[in-house]
Amino acid sequence: ISTWYTKKEIVPRYSFYFLGNLVGSASSGLIASGIMKNVAGNFGKAGWKWIFIIEGVMGIGYGLIFALLIPDSPIKPKSFFGFNLLNERQSHIIKSKIYADDPIKIDSVEHITWNDLKSTFKQWRIWVHFIFTLSFMQNIQALSTYLPTIVRSLGYSSIAANAMSSIGGWSAIGFLIALTAFSHYFQVRYISVIFVTIWQLSFTVALYCLSKTDNSKAKFAVITCVFVSGANGHVLNCSWLSINVKQPLQRSIALAMLVMAANMAGISGGQVLRTNDAPRYTNAFTALIVVSVFTLCVAIVLTIQYLPTKSRNEIKEAYKLVEAERLKELSQHKRFVYIGDKESENFNQIKAEYIKKGYAAQHYEELVAGGEAKYI
Repeated sequence: ISTWYTKKEIVPRYSFYFLGNLVGSASSGLIASGIMKNVAGNFGKAGWKWIFIIEGVMGIGYGLIFALLIPDSPIKPKSFFGFNLLNERQSHIIKSKIYADDPIKIDSVEHITWNDLKSTFKQWRIWVHFIFTLSFMQNIQALSTYLPTIVRSLGYSSIAANAMSSIGGWSAIGFLIALTAFSHYFQVRYISVIFVTIWQLSFTVALYCLSKTDNSKAKFAVITCVFVSGANGHVLNCSWLSINVKQPLQRSIALAMLVMAANMAGISGGQVLRTNDAPRYTNAFTALIVVSVFTLCVAIVLTIQYLPTKSRNEIKEAYKLVEAERLKELSQHKRFVYIGDKESENFNQIKAEYIKKGYAAQHYEELVAGGEAKYI
């Protein structure tokens, strides 16, 4: 995703990308409820078997559509099966926009090397983001594993429990949209991350307090509020990381690390609610409170590490100088195209650099002939 959009465009698009995960999680309960009510028993198969069959077919189908239509990169805008949905001019405009925003995205190598991995692993700030996701996702992974069972233990039927378990997921979608809009408008990430972490901690504490009572409606309301935080902390963390890692390949590796951390949280989170702790799960909720407090501490560390300092500002100024040189080179390229001096002794050299950056040679000559510098 980072290779297709500029720095200003990338954050809301990351959130939109993760909305797919949230919609899938929220829909799964409704789909399961419908299958259990209307399809269970058909052709001699139990309802849980139909859940695996139907959702498995849907997953494979979406995977094939993805491989068929999604292009590889602006440099190679073809899908896995060779389909190209962009014409040459559209591809050129995208590449020009990306190059003007960050030339590294165009000039970066195609494949990740061991040096890319090592240079990414050496950046300690990335590991703080990794620990945040690993910690934040413990709560949601612990509860989501047994959510229908927990809701059913409150006195609801299996069909109702599957349907009701999706309420928190749908609420989390609206919550994410609001937090993303706030972060994008005010250009701050830490407020949203800390807010959603405090939200999760507060309702986890409330869940612990209610575990000693028999108020099933209040318990379900609090569980739903815990799920409203959902994976939003992880999504906002990914967006926060993406704007602070400059190299596209390092950014890809770092984001893969965060996805790995979320999956690792699922492994450990699934072990929190134990049978010997049922039905009140007092020990489990105590453990989740401790984890939530730790997550809040990590969020504070994340905030502090990005606070402006004199040395960091000096680094930023140096980076701006480098960017200025790149833009100067690009502006010279623009003037050459605008003049349209095809007889210039520099024509072949600049044309070669143009092709090296992934642009089409024929389109370059058309721009020179027409003097259309606006696409560069």
